[in-house]
Amino acid sequence: MIAIRTEDINLNLGMFQLQDVSLTIPKGRMTAIIGPNGSGKSTLLKIVTQLLQKDRGAISVFDKEVKEYKRKEFAHVLTMMPQSKDSLPDLTVREIVSFGRSPYQGVFSKQNKRADEEAIEWALLITGTKKLENRMFHTMSGGEQQKVRIAMALAQKTDILLLDEPTTFLDIAHQLELMELLQKINRLYGITIVMVLHELQQAAKYCHQLIAMKKGRVITTGSPKEMFTPHFFKEVYEIDAKVIFDEGYPLIIPLSTATV
Repeated sequence: MIAIRTEDINLNLGMFQLQDVSLTIPKGRMTAIIGPNGSGKSTLLKIVTQLLQKDRGAISVFDKEVKEYKRKEFAHVLTMMPQSKDSLPDLTVREIVSFGRSPYQGVFSKQNKRADEEAIEWALLITGTKKLENRMFHTMSGGEQQKVRIAMALAQKTDILLLDEPTTFLDIAHQLELMELLQKINRLYGITIVMVLHELQQAAKYCHQLIAMKKGRVITTGSPKEMFTPHFFKEVYEIDAKVIFDEGYPLIIPLSTATV
């Protein structure tokens, strides 16, 4: 089943344009959107979540056009964790995670409050942040803060989770810890995860599908082994590179810049 489908998405932002972006995101899988800076990766996520309005094209989530979803209904299906440089209020971890339940507020019944508490507790436990629930968010390390952000998104209890550069600003150990957490969430709960990533070897190790973008266009999609070739790196990143696969994972050795 297809979780997200875009057809001929166009958006003109003056100096930058998304052009005829068509792609499919499989349900229950992990997908990474990769490509050079300024390719339109984050812009595409914002269009899917309706934070930006496209000029032309169609977007469907679970075979239903996004414009047909009511606002709260859409928030029960899909959520997005923005880049970590976006600030959060100075509150405790549990208070931050509870923000993920905002789409469900409005009917103040005991049953809804019970569901809220269960979702918050589950999100804290699965991300390993339960022991930190009374800590102030600003006192935590970057890696801990990212786990809290993920817990907040998970508390929304959606089938699709979008993440914009979730490993940016983290050291390598915290990057791997975060990617392993996302892989566990995908494996145990079948949540469809789509993320913008710059670390190509991490994208190849943890994701089932890659989507490569450049200058507002989708260049190619496929599995890491299908995509990561010397020709791919010359076309997308404009470098000469040697690629060696070891037990299915790529070792990417940049050799020099290249003229495409």
